Amino acid sequence: MKLRLALTVLLMLAVAGCGLISRPARGGPGDCPTPVAETQLLTSDEHGYCLLYPEGYTTENPNPQETIISSGSLLDVENPRADIVVRDANGRAASEIAGGIVAEVRSGLPAWRVRESTTEIDGETAIVLDNLPGQDIGRQAIVVHDDQIYTLTFVPAAPAGTEAVRQTEQLYKTVVDSFRFMR
Repeated sequence: MKLRLALTVLLMLAVAGCGLISRPARGGPGDCPTPVAETQLLTSDEHGYCLLYPEGYTTENPNPQETIISSGSLLDVENPRADIVVRDANGRAASEIAGGIVAEVRSGLPAWRVRESTTEIDGETAIVLDNLPGQDIGRQAIVVHDDQIYTLTFVPAAPAGTEAVRQTEQLYKTVVDSFRFMR
C-alpha cells in the first residue's frame, strides 16, 4: 500500500513537472482543466471555480461557502486536506485580508512567526501564509477575484519531512496549479 502511494505521488510529481496538467489560457468563463494522471475534477458552479485534485480524495460541503477535499473522514486530523472557503470580499484586497490574519495571530501568539509569500492562481496574485497555527500547522493561499475571497487552507504543513506533509505539498501543488475561475 505504501509503495503504491509512493508511486502515485511520484507519478503526479512527474506529470506536474512535465507540464502535463492541462492549463488552458484564460480564454473565458468555464475554462476548466482536464483531469489527467490520477486526478479528478471539482467544479463549483455556485462559487465560480474548478480545479483538479488527486484520486483517492473525496469532497464534502459542510456548509454553502465551504468545500473540503480530504483523504479520510472529516474528523481525520492526521491525513492531508484542503479547505476552500468563498466569501464576499466587500472591496478588500488579498493583502488586506492576509494582513488581518497575521495581525490576529501576532496578537494571540506574539512570538509566532507566519511566513508570507505570493503565488499566482489563474492569473491573480495570491498571498500565501505558511506556519499558521491551528488544530494543525497550516498553509493558506488567499486570492480575490470578482470581489470574492477564495481562501484555500492546506493541513498538515508540519512537521517537515513527514509523509503527511509531503502529501499535503502535492495536494497544494495540484489544486493551486489547476485552479481556474469560471467567471
